[in-house]
Amino acid sequence: MGVQLDILDALLTAVARLNLPLRVLSEVSVRVSEAEVPMPDVSLVRRGRYPAAVPVEHVRLAVEISESTLADDLGRKRTLYALGGIPEYWVVDLSARVVLQHWSLEGGTYAKSAIVPFGDDIALATLPGLVIPTAALRDDSDDGLT
Repeated sequence: MGVQLDILDALLTAVARLNLPLRVLSEVSVRVSEAEVPMPDVSLVRRGRYPAAVPVEHVRLAVEISESTLADDLGRKRTLYALGGIPEYWVVDLSARVVLQHWSLEGGTYAKSAIVPFGDDIALATLPGLVIPTAALRDDSDDGLT
């Protein structure tokens, strides 16, 4: 849960600093289709009230934290989010200590990607000016208590 909270905090800070009309949500359902309602670990969505699942067209960024689900996150979920039209998708690979950033939708897939190592800043490709540091990302076993 450490990395998930770190990303939430970093996105909240960046969104507030830029005064963007967005909300940062954790583990909220996203309605991609009638049959597909995934729950990204972190989502950046347009401000609004969502009594049930967030409509996919309101999602600007979906983030999955991957420890044992990397194949699914880079396979089925990446395809699902791209086909749903989510402009940007990140997979935080805890084992490799990198963020796999995907954007530029073309033909139902992400045409561009980058690998951002923990320690480097990551800028949203689809929201200019929104940058978060990855230096503070902790793995889930690092609870800060000794």
